[in-house]
Amino acid sequence: MLEKDTQDRKGGGRFIGEKIEVVTSEEEPAPLSFIWRGKEYKIEEIIKSWHDHGFSPAAPKKRSWLLRRHRNVYVVQTDAGERFEIYLDRGASRRDWYLYRQLSPPNAKRSLGDPD
Repeated sequence: MLEKDTQDRKGGGRFIGEKIEVVTSEEEPAPLSFIWRGKEYKIEEIIKSWHDHGFSPAAPKKRSWLLRRHRNVYVVQTDAGERFEIYLDRGASRRDWYLYRQLSPPNAKRSLGDPD
């Protein structure tokens, strides 16, 4: 287990780094809910999303497109008010979902105008 209770470099939150199961909509591959450690989290809102095509900090100096990350990243809010950052890792022969970090605890609902 990779969980750390430390602040993440990219904006805070608790690093989790665990594989999760995700239910997506059929029309669009957007997450609707996910299961982490046996508990289902219903996604109430996708706060923001983006594509990550960058290189890992550990990538060698001579880089090729094969070494790039191919991720769809989502910041989501659950029906309990928790915020998480999850991502779909789209490798050559895989489609794995990960819970990257927990951004806020339960019942910490914020409005869209609040900063992350």
